[in-house]
Amino acid sequence: MKETKRKVTKKEIITNRKRNLENYYNNIEKKGKYNREWQKRNRNKCNVVASKQYKKHKKSMLSRSKAFYYIEIPKGQVCQFKGCRRLAKERHHEDYDKPLVVKFYCIEHHHFVHRRITK
Repeated sequence: MKETKRKVTKKEIITNRKRNLENYYNNIEKKGKYNREWQKRNRNKCNVVASKQYKKHKKSMLSRSKAFYYIEIPKGQVCQFKGCRRLAKERHHEDYDKPLVVKFYCIEHHHFVHRRITK
């Protein structure tokens, strides 16, 4: 029997993406506990991976840590994506050479901006 693929609508893609984000944020504590236990058991693997990641992404990691330390997301800050009225939850760097210049986005639009950049 020949199998036909059904076309997925844009609305379904958006709905699935939102549901996946909700599931991720609802289970983040359980996943974090599992990850911490795994890291305790596999300390050497974690150190090797961390050093490789640091060498590869040093500039972006330093920029994010500076922004996290020096720039607090203001209470009531609205997402800076055009037309969005949700509260901002995340910082975004347009240029890692300027670590204290950030934009504030809601979670959904921060993911959208990164998808747009990588394509």
